[in-house]
Amino acid sequence: MPNAFDEIPEPLSRRKVSWKTHSQVSFKHESDRRGRVSEVDAFFAVYTAQKSSAPPKVVARRFFFDVPLEDFIALTRLTEERRDAFLNVCRGLSDALLVLVQWVLGLAPIGVFALAVGLGTKMGASSAGALLHYVLTLSAILFVFTLCLYPVAAILGRVSLRRFATAALPAQAAAFSARSSIAALPAMIAAVRDDLVLNPRMSGFVLPLAVSVFRLNVPIAWVVGLLFLGKLYGITLGASALVTIVLTATLLSFSVPGLPSASLFLLSPVLAQHGIPVEGVGILIALDAIPDMFKTLANVTAHLTSAVVLDRVDRT
Repeated sequence: MPNAFDEIPEPLSRRKVSWKTHSQVSFKHESDRRGRVSEVDAFFAVYTAQKSSAPPKVVARRFFFDVPLEDFIALTRLTEERRDAFLNVCRGLSDALLVLVQWVLGLAPIGVFALAVGLGTKMGASSAGALLHYVLTLSAILFVFTLCLYPVAAILGRVSLRRFATAALPAQAAAFSARSSIAALPAMIAAVRDDLVLNPRMSGFVLPLAVSVFRLNVPIAWVVGLLFLGKLYGITLGASALVTIVLTATLLSFSVPGLPSASLFLLSPVLAQHGIPVEGVGILIALDAIPDMFKTLANVTAHLTSAVVLDRVDRT
């Protein structure tokens, strides 16, 4: 059977391409790039222009690229009507990208089914037991880890277990069904604001930040996944390798988007580093439908736990 990874395009470094920097093409008479706005500059400039309590969604890197910073500063001097026209364009781009994300999520089951069929054809029925064992093991570990977060919220956050569990249930249900922490964010905000009645900063800042960068399940899923692939391919991973995997997963988890199975797409370099064939990523993705529900469940519970604990710290 042909390997899908055999048809990787030739690396760009080997192609005969005449490279020119963006400044050489668009700004031939400019010797440096000082005064040009970066993505961070664009974020804060638009946020200043909007003058609201909630920062806007920065979604179009190319849209802000190579735009003078003084143009964004000038937005603060415009009338509200003209400034809103610019911000509406930014919101429109954000909404368009959210539509693209919904399309990807809608087509994801088809891709998972195709991967599962290919995996079953390649490995045969004899490996079904090992695959099922991996799915059940990872799901059970994630579920137990999620349960361990309840006493953390109760002890450190000084919230009763019953109240925390009742408030977290709608967000957990949304996360479990959608396999996306972003999809569960509105329910988490409602739980923190209405049910737990925490500081408004928890719902306005802590939760959006946690959904963006906080992926507590990644180290667990990577360790279990690599142990499974190592067993499958006959490769032994020592203690030092597992420590390296945990550290790598923790660092890379901050860049994982809140989409189904997103962390697995960053796993290929780690597999290659430890001598495991990168085709193993396809195996994990094909098997990730059920474990990813428990991954998202653990993430959402961790987000709510962090909000409760930080609210308690903020009040003391």
